[in-house]
Amino acid sequence: MTRTALLHLIGTLALPVFILLTGGCTGDTVVDMGGSEVVGTLVDMDSNAVSGAKVDVLQLVVRDSSGHILFDTVIVKTVTSGVDGKFVLDKLTLGAYLLRAAYKEDSLILAPLPFEPNPLLRVNLGVLVMVEPGSVSGTVIRPDYGPDELIICHIAGTSFMATADPQSGRFTISGIIPDTSYTISVSSHGYKTITVDDVVVSAGETTVIPQTLQLELDTDGPPLVAPTGLIATYDTLEGVATLCWNRLTLADLKEYVVYYFDDTASSDCEEFTTDDSTIVISAGFNLEDSTARTVQFQVAVRDLDNNNGPRSPVITLDAIPPSWLMVHLNIQPIYDGATPDSIYVTMDFTTKLGSVDSIFWWVDHPDSIIRRRCVEYAKSGSDTLLWTLGTTKGMLGVTVLDSAARLWTYTIDNRSLMSIDRWDVIDSMNEERRYAGSCVINGKIYVFGGCKEKLNSVTGGTRIAGLASVEMYDPAVKEWMTVAPMNCARQKAASVVVGEKIYVFGGTSGTVDYTSIERYDPGTDTWELLSDTMPHTAIGTSACEFDGIIYLIGGVSGTFDNPVMMSEIMAYDPQKHTWKVQSELVTGRELHQSVKTGGVVLVIGGLKYDASGDELFSLSDVECFSPTGGGCGQITRPVLMSPRFGFGAAVINDELIVIGGLRGTGVDETPCNLVENYPLEGSTMMVGEQMPAPRDGVATVVLNNSIYVLGGSESGTGSQRSTKAAYVYYP
Repeated sequence: MTRTALLHLIGTLALPVFILLTGGCTGDTVVDMGGSEVVGTLVDMDSNAVSGAKVDVLQLVVRDSSGHILFDTVIVKTVTSGVDGKFVLDKLTLGAYLLRAAYKEDSLILAPLPFEPNPLLRVNLGVLVMVEPGSVSGTVIRPDYGPDELIICHIAGTSFMATADPQSGRFTISGIIPDTSYTISVSSHGYKTITVDDVVVSAGETTVIPQTLQLELDTDGPPLVAPTGLIATYDTLEGVATLCWNRLTLADLKEYVVYYFDDTASSDCEEFTTDDSTIVISAGFNLEDSTARTVQFQVAVRDLDNNNGPRSPVITLDAIPPSWLMVHLNIQPIYDGATPDSIYVTMDFTTKLGSVDSIFWWVDHPDSIIRRRCVEYAKSGSDTLLWTLGTTKGMLGVTVLDSAARLWTYTIDNRSLMSIDRWDVIDSMNEERRYAGSCVINGKIYVFGGCKEKLNSVTGGTRIAGLASVEMYDPAVKEWMTVAPMNCARQKAASVVVGEKIYVFGGTSGTVDYTSIERYDPGTDTWELLSDTMPHTAIGTSACEFDGIIYLIGGVSGTFDNPVMMSEIMAYDPQKHTWKVQSELVTGRELHQSVKTGGVVLVIGGLKYDASGDELFSLSDVECFSPTGGGCGQITRPVLMSPRFGFGAAVINDELIVIGGLRGTGVDETPCNLVENYPLEGSTMMVGEQMPAPRDGVATVVLNNSIYVLGGSESGTGSQRSTKAAYVYYP
């Protein structure tokens, strides 16, 4: 991955190609028969060399019956243009390829260029002209009584698309190859498609469609959308299934059709119709059944012309026979602060056949009975056990004995009983943000800075804006409050708490890299811009505090075209206002995490920069730094399951916990929701309960043995969407 933004997949071969060819294939013989060498030069519209542009090569594999290429596949090679605008692609095997290029977040782009390398020759693509992309905007409205589906605005024959805002109807399709005309297609499930022909796009400009586009319901054909949100529950005692789904508001809706499949019957399904979005089905269930079965349901909509729409996804139920005794365990945690210590476990039973004689509670094995209770022929009832959590007990079970000497057993794993490895959603922050800083002071969580997408009023697209705003979360009242903002908008800055004050170092606004330091006093709700400055800029660094000394670890400095991945560990004394180099990392890195455990700091993952190829590589290794000993070195355990950066990390109960981030290297980076637990002593790594959603660029803090995961990005590099979502994880 180069330091330019990852480029969206742009178009097909129907797009125009802006090329100034100055040579074609030369007669240079290539000795290496392993592949072809392809060269070219990138210039802008003023014939200036474009340095630092990201050049992607995609292999083309799908052709129609006439042999024309239909679309491309994955990126097979990525290089960066040099100071003279030249680039070299080596060892390309025989086949059809597509070349594309982008410079600094698509400020200049190259129309997709097809070419076929010759393993016997050195291929010169000549001088390729990069231009500013254009965009198209407009407004679309639709009737209020149609299905609540996305409105898709698409450029025919390309992959350029956008969705219209559901309130205003405004849409903007950005990053378009300019200097040609396109056909704009606007569609939504249940509506007739609108097309606007001959929309001309110019370089660096936004073409506005003057007329408001009006969608109309498509009542001629069958419904195009299936009901969503199908939920099914099964009542064992009554032998019935209850289904409900989201109601559709189609103008020509007649009824819903429910399809029922029983694994004990033939392949034919039964159909039920209803005008409501809820139905109770008892067919196929026998109150005397003694064998469990699997049943499946789907639902579709039928219009006034008796046309059936598509079916919803299948939902499956395990139908337990009503003759079985129903036993449930209900867990009610008792918390010591936010950490579970003991719980009440209540069992409920109900039966229509026979009666219950005794209830047995046991641990790990039915022979290990910890309590027995006689209930004397009860048809229904309950019993409650106060259970003290312990890691040595693997399973808790309850067995019910009825008057006919039949046994029913319900078990639950001790890990499930404990309020651990569990995610809860808390109130969202007031503002979307990723790569923000976060700290805890006096039981309150502070989140500051970061960045988010903002609408560009000139182009109609979005831009990434640094944030100076600060929010505080009080777990006691479960509310976010806005507090005083920082003096500078900062993202990817380092932060740490010393003496109940927050120190924030460096970072970037997106356009300005900082050497300044800010300090926040929660008692007065004020930010102070300190006269001290850092020795150099630092982005994506991390910070830890030992004995009043703040250690800044790694990060990236320099310029966009000449980044310097730092391996320095700088020590800052906030009392003496002094800096010194304390130690060196084995591998310089940025967007990593540093956590304290005992008397050492673990430096985890991040990005490593390869200056020779101007590429970044994700890391999975962990280094250990001792502030007292001054040494730093790699350790063999723990090592991340896969390279990643932009993740959250914490140490709780002698376990290193790593959450989310971007995984992989090069162009294969993807956000993840993986949680990894690494015991620092003893056993091996464990995979925890995954986050509710993939995130990278999250802010994390530890409070009451729980990890708060705040904000981040909902998608990967090049297509980020900041979020205000907040979660708490009980490891």
